[in-house]
Amino acid sequence: MDKKEIETLAKDLDQARKFSCPLNQKIKPLSLDEAISVQEEGIKLRQTRGEIVTGLKIEGDSLWGYLTNQMNLVPGCKFSRAESIMPKIRPHLAIFIDCHLKGSLTPEEVLNATSGVSSALEILDSRFGETTSIEEQVCDNFSTSYYLLGKTRVDPKEVDLKNLQMTLQVDSYTAMSNSLTQDPLIAIARLCERGMEIPAGMVILTGLTLPPIDLNEGMNISLHIDSLGCLPLAII
Repeated sequence: MDKKEIETLAKDLDQARKFSCPLNQKIKPLSLDEAISVQEEGIKLRQTRGEIVTGLKIEGDSLWGYLTNQMNLVPGCKFSRAESIMPKIRPHLAIFIDCHLKGSLTPEEVLNATSGVSSALEILDSRFGETTSIEEQVCDNFSTSYYLLGKTRVDPKEVDLKNLQMTLQVDSYTAMSNSLTQDPLIAIARLCERGMEIPAGMVILTGLTLPPIDLNEGMNISLHIDSLGCLPLAII
């Protein structure tokens, strides 16, 4: 892909996001580096409209999606299913960064730069409809649409990050887990090793080992994590 093609795809995805309409054309195969360039261009478009990057969500091995202030929902709010394409809910642990992070870091240094942890929920909504490759997911900022953070925040040194008991309740369905998809401290250190700089004040989302769940009107959702209270969300 040349620069013009990257900019065009980023604009197409941006329009699909703004109008909750899936991309209706096939894209040609692209490399991971090209996909990252599309992702970066898409975030620039949002920043030109006044959006502020407020955090990251960690995906896979040293990949990430961006979070912005306009994606942040208020706990206890009602989310309209009609304003999305094919939304799903995904539970996370949120990690709040208190110091600027960059370069080679140990997990202990990351922990010392962390001011707190809380529960979090992310609403996914793919602009491709169904993504079929990691490159498409990267282009689409890993389908990130909205996120909300729990009100209870605790010192990460006071909880066992590797063995938190978590329950996701969706109406009568209950899913339980006691582990994250990866060690968040190691994952954050790897991002920094790749060249990512994480300013103080950012929030990092790391997924729980629970699959995303399709959202339907009328659903009531609550995420419970040990020591972190309950994070509710209603779908209308």
